[in-house]
Amino acid sequence: MISISQNIRYLPHDLITKFFAVQSYINGNRAEYVCRKYHISKAFLSR
Repeated sequence: MISISQNIRYLPHDLITKFFAVQSYINGNRAEYVCRKYHISKAFLSR
C-alpha cells in the first residue's frame, strides 16, 4: 500500500477520474454524491 505523507494536501487526479466525475454529474447525479464518490471538491467539479 502506498503511504501518503502528511504534507500533501490533495491527491492529484488522473484524467480518467476527472472525465467520469464530470460525466456522472452531467448524467444527473447530485454534486455532493459525485464529490464523495470521486474524492473531489465542489470547486473542482464546477470548474
